[in-house]
Amino acid sequence: MSIFGDADFEKIANSLAGLYVPDEINSPTTEEVLQRSLSIKRDKLQKDFSFRDFNAPSSFKPKFEGDNSKINAKVEFNKDFLVPTDGDEASLHDWSFDVYKLENPNAKARIAWVVLNRMNMMRKFKVDPEVFCNFIIKLRQKYNKNNNPFHNFEHALSVMHATHYLIRQTTNFDDLVQFGLVTSALCHDTDHTGRTNAFEIAKSTKLALRYHDRSPLEQHHAAVSLKIMNLKKQNIFQNVEGEDYKKLKKDFISNILFTDMKEHMELVKNFKDLTKRIEEEGEENFGWNQEDIRIYSGMLLHCADLSGPSKVFPVAHKWSIKINQEFTN
Repeated sequence: MSIFGDADFEKIANSLAGLYVPDEINSPTTEEVLQRSLSIKRDKLQKDFSFRDFNAPSSFKPKFEGDNSKINAKVEFNKDFLVPTDGDEASLHDWSFDVYKLENPNAKARIAWVVLNRMNMMRKFKVDPEVFCNFIIKLRQKYNKNNNPFHNFEHALSVMHATHYLIRQTTNFDDLVQFGLVTSALCHDTDHTGRTNAFEIAKSTKLALRYHDRSPLEQHHAAVSLKIMNLKKQNIFQNVEGEDYKKLKKDFISNILFTDMKEHMELVKNFKDLTKRIEEEGEENFGWNQEDIRIYSGMLLHCADLSGPSKVFPVAHKWSIKINQEFTN
């Protein structure tokens, strides 16, 4: 299967630049309304900044009273919930899959199992169902502990779903690379603070200091995810050994670091260079170079992470509202 030319992939590539903004944004009336709104928010933020301790736990943030208002509730999840439904299978083929249509938390968590099972990763890498459930329970707790409207477990599942979709449409990666891609997609925003890297760095938060201002959020997401897997009962990588494990872990971290928006321009440049070389030399030469795979994997996850605007409008609009709620709280 060709790695290029797919209509869906082209649609995603052309849709990453600001499609959250409606067409009528240029009208004078709308601009005036936005300016007034921004002025009000700026005044509010200045008041908050005067007393807020930005190294304090993120629970200090205002609680989002939406469909995530009860996301910290403990929900039983075990291997009995892993039996896929016809709807689960159908969702894998729907680019505009809406995770929020699944009201049951276990139905949402099962999507991660369905993706990995559909790719035959559970059998190939001997992932025990109980270990998977333990991992998902802990991962979901980490994602949802800050009550983020956008960077939550639902976002993780949506990005994992989009990553699987793009892999199926565009690549011939080997099993280990694919396993690293879909798991890093699932874990790419683990324990998100609900703030940006620029904010963390400007306020010299603990994360910024710990990671020397270098992609503090992304390094944190990767570190927390791997820490979850430090416990054998939660380690979905435990049966990958030797050099394969080293490569899987390296790819896992690299993929997550590529989701830092600061890496965007360099990633796009390297990806263009890669595609130009493939066009000149032929696709048969793609994939032998590990750096090629690293760049292509990073771009694929980056696109999946930013794929919200390319979905059908009701789904795109829903994610747009959520990201605005998170970054204006």
